[in-house]
Amino acid sequence: MEKFVQFVANYDDWIAVKKLKIGEKTDPRTVMEFLASLGTGIDSKIEANLRKIINLEKIDNALNETKTGKSEE
Repeated sequence: MEKFVQFVANYDDWIAVKKLKIGEKTDPRTVMEFLASLGTGIDSKIEANLRKIINLEKIDNALNETKTGKSEE
């Protein structure tokens, strides 16, 4: 039985097809790197799609006005 990981996206302006065949000689690092690349591709689309339904600019501005985190000292 052939093992593989396959990801297909066909959503608006995002079309992606990624496949990895896994055989006896496929090392775990190769699988990990493939899955990490999927995560990176998905992460880049989360913000783009979120901006379609939420005005992130207002949130960014509010966060920039809030003085949180480390001080200049």
